[in-house]
Amino acid sequence: MTEKLRAMHFQTMVHRGKEIEDSCDINDTNAVKHYQEQRAKWFAAFIKQHRGKLDSQLHELIDSLESQYTLLHDQ
Repeated sequence: MTEKLRAMHFQTMVHRGKEIEDSCDINDTNAVKHYQEQRAKWFAAFIKQHRGKLDSQLHELIDSLESQYTLLHDQ
Protein backbone atom coordinates (compact mmCIF):
# COMPACT_ATOMS: atom_id res chain seq x y z
CA MET A 1 0.00 0.00 0.00
CA THR A 2 2.90 2.34 0.73
CA GLU A 3 4.22 1.93 -2.80
CA LYS A 4 0.76 2.57 -4.26
CA LEU A 5 0.42 5.73 -2.13
CA ARG A 6 3.84 6.93 -3.32
CA ALA A 7 2.83 6.30 -6.92
CA MET A 8 -0.46 8.14 -6.35
CA HIS A 9 1.41 11.16 -4.97
CA PHE A 10 3.85 11.46 -7.88
CA GLN A 11 1.30 10.58 -10.55
CA THR A 12 -0.86 13.39 -9.18
CA MET A 13 1.92 15.83 -10.03
CA VAL A 14 2.20 14.44 -13.56
CA HIS A 15 -1.43 13.78 -14.45
CA ARG A 16 -3.09 16.58 -12.47
CA GLY A 17 -0.63 19.38 -13.17
CA LYS A 18 -3.31 21.64 -14.63
CA GLU A 19 -5.43 21.31 -11.48
CA ILE A 20 -2.38 22.00 -9.29
CA GLU A 21 -1.50 25.04 -11.39
CA ASP A 22 -5.08 26.30 -11.16
CA SER A 23 -4.95 26.01 -7.37
CA CYS A 24 -2.15 28.60 -7.34
CA ASP A 25 -4.33 31.32 -8.89
CA ILE A 26 -4.00 34.29 -6.51
CA ASN A 27 -7.08 35.91 -8.08
CA ASP A 28 -9.32 32.98 -7.10
CA THR A 29 -9.86 32.87 -3.34
CA ASN A 30 -11.46 29.41 -3.61
CA ALA A 31 -8.74 27.86 -5.81
CA VAL A 32 -6.95 25.99 -3.02
CA LYS A 33 -10.20 24.80 -1.45
CA HIS A 34 -11.44 23.57 -4.84
CA TYR A 35 -8.20 21.63 -5.41
CA GLN A 36 -8.36 20.11 -1.94
CA GLU A 37 -11.92 18.94 -2.61
CA GLN A 38 -10.85 17.38 -5.92
CA ARG A 39 -7.85 15.73 -4.28
CA ALA A 40 -10.09 14.27 -1.56
CA LYS A 41 -12.31 12.73 -4.26
CA TRP A 42 -9.31 11.24 -6.08
CA PHE A 43 -7.99 9.82 -2.82
CA ALA A 44 -11.38 8.35 -1.86
CA ALA A 45 -11.54 6.63 -5.27
CA PHE A 46 -7.98 5.36 -4.77
CA ILE A 47 -8.82 3.90 -1.36
CA LYS A 48 -11.99 2.27 -2.71
CA GLN A 49 -10.00 0.70 -5.54
CA HIS A 50 -7.15 -0.60 -3.34
CA ARG A 51 -8.44 -1.34 0.18
CA GLY A 52 -8.58 -5.07 0.72
CA LYS A 53 -7.41 -5.82 -2.84
CA LEU A 54 -3.65 -5.44 -2.60
CA ASP A 55 -2.90 -9.17 -2.62
CA SER A 56 -4.82 -9.74 -5.85
CA GLN A 57 -3.26 -6.66 -7.46
CA LEU A 58 0.23 -7.84 -6.51
CA HIS A 59 -0.40 -11.30 -7.96
CA GLU A 60 -1.75 -9.75 -11.16
CA LEU A 61 1.36 -7.59 -11.49
CA ILE A 62 3.75 -10.47 -10.80
CA ASP A 63 1.93 -12.96 -13.02
CA SER A 64 1.81 -10.54 -15.97
CA LEU A 65 4.39 -11.22 -18.66
CA GLU A 66 4.72 -7.52 -19.50
CA SER A 67 5.83 -4.77 -17.21
CA GLN A 68 2.90 -2.57 -16.22
CA TYR A 69 2.66 1.11 -15.46
CA THR A 70 -0.63 1.42 -13.66
CA LEU A 71 -2.30 4.80 -14.00
CA LEU A 72 -3.95 5.86 -10.77
CA HIS A 73 -5.69 8.83 -12.37
CA ASP A 74 -8.15 9.09 -15.24
CA GLN A 75 -6.60 10.18 -18.51
